[in-house]
Amino acid sequence: MNESITVETDVFEHREVKPHFINPCCFGEDFAAWLKQELSRSSEPGVKISDLLQEDYGWGLWVSLAKDRFWIALSYIGDGHRKRLGSGSSLLRLTLDSI
Repeated sequence: MNESITVETDVFEHREVKPHFINPCCFGEDFAAWLKQELSRSSEPGVKISDLLQEDYGWGLWVSLAKDRFWIALSYIGDGHRKRLGSGSSLLRLTLDSI
């Protein structure tokens, strides 16, 4: 399974390049942190969530439930969409891969 959704939002940082970014496009750290926090509130027994991991395209985390393991990747799509969205919004892509 490889599913992607695109999120349009102005809630998460997508302009300030942080000193610890591998690449200047590695936005999504705060989105990943928020998602991890929300997933950790799950009442499902046995859910395990990894620390956030920076990738060259953005951020990700592993989520495990029993024998199922999922990689959730978050990345900023880029400035090309700003004309359509307006200057206050960003597009972030969330991809779910099962292993």
